[in-house]
Amino acid sequence: MDRLQARLFQHLRAHSQKRDRLRLVVNYRREFLDVLLREGDTEAERVGQEYEQAKTRTEREYEETDKALAAKKELGAEDQEELGRLWKNLVKLYHPDRFRHEPDKLATYEKLTAAINHAKDSGAIRDAAAGRR
Repeated sequence: MDRLQARLFQHLRAHSQKRDRLRLVVNYRREFLDVLLREGDTEAERVGQEYEQAKTRTEREYEETDKALAAKKELGAEDQEELGRLWKNLVKLYHPDRFRHEPDKLATYEKLTAAINHAKDSGAIRDAAAGRR
C-alpha cells in the first residue's frame, strides 16, 4: 500500500504543490489586504513574514514526504514468496475467527500482522523473517 501511495505522490506532487501554493497566496493576499486596511503597514509586514514561513514549511513538508516515500522498497519475487509463507503461518496459528473469544491471541495476531505489514512496506522482509527464527 505504501508503494502505491509513493507512486501516486510522485505523479500528483507537482499538481498538489501548485494547488497548495495558490491557496497559500490567495489566503495571504486576502489577509494582507485586510490587515493593511485595518491596522497599517507594520502589521501587514508581519503577515508577509508569516506567509514566507508558511511557504517554507509547506515546501519542507513536501520534501520530507518525498524522501520518506522514496525510501519504500518494492519486494522481489523471493521476498514476495517469503511474505506469503509468513502470512500462511500467521493465519494457521492465530486466525481471528478461531480465537474470537481470546483477546490475548487476537492481540498477538494484530501485532504479528503489523510487523509483517511494516516489513513489507519498508522492504525489510528478510529482517522480519530472521527475527522470528
